[in-house]
Amino acid sequence: MPKSVVEYRCLVISPGDVAEERDAVVDVIHRWNASVGANRGIRVEPVRWETHTHPDMSGPAQAKVNEQIVDQCDFGIAVFWSRLGTSTAEYDSGSVEGLR
Repeated sequence: MPKSVVEYRCLVISPGDVAEERDAVVDVIHRWNASVGANRGIRVEPVRWETHTHPDMSGPAQAKVNEQIVDQCDFGIAVFWSRLGTSTAEYDSGSVEGLR
């Protein structure tokens, strides 16, 4: 039987040097959805550029990522270690720009 669920979109933000940690964040979100969220009618959708964007050559890459996913997320979780990532036209990195 269908049920109503409130969904929040969580942007997972990080540079490339923390791939394991990014995967761990997504795993924790899925576990939370299966236990706590399921009992409360809440779901958190982990959003990553690798899985939630599509190619678009009509502008700067980070601007297209921002349009496709960043601007539609309700909150974000950022993971950093030894680097910020690749700089964009306006920010030190795409990860930093995602935090804007």
